[in-house]
Amino acid sequence: MRVPLVLQRMQALFNPPGYLLAILVLGGLLRLAHLMALRSTLWFNNLDLDPAYYDAWAQRIAAGDWLGSQPFFVDPFYAYFLGTLYALFGHNLLVVRLVQLGIGLCTIILVFVLGAHIGGRTIGLIAAFGYAIYSPAIFY
Repeated sequence: MRVPLVLQRMQALFNPPGYLLAILVLGGLLRLAHLMALRSTLWFNNLDLDPAYYDAWAQRIAAGDWLGSQPFFVDPFYAYFLGTLYALFGHNLLVVRLVQLGIGLCTIILVFVLGAHIGGRTIGLIAAFGYAIYSPAIFY
């Protein structure tokens, strides 16, 4: 079956290899802008509730208390992730947030790969672009 000319031209618009890179740059710039805007607020260094709990737990892990004295109340992966970062770089929330920004960029790539696998490269690029500008993904 032959693909209509309109669809061929639409696919040609989304097929250059630089589009995924442009989407990653856009997603990175949006996340970095949010991080810099957050840095000047009260919420950057003052953690509450869950973030404070994981931060304190990670500091204990970084200090050498890898197992603790009680059963895990919540899943421990994030606390160990933070504890490893604290052990390597010290208690620096900017480093943590920059690493999380990098994880967000990797997620954009994963969304592209999944979309391309399901619906082709064009769908992958549209999905990656949608996730790159999705405000909850930028905020959290």
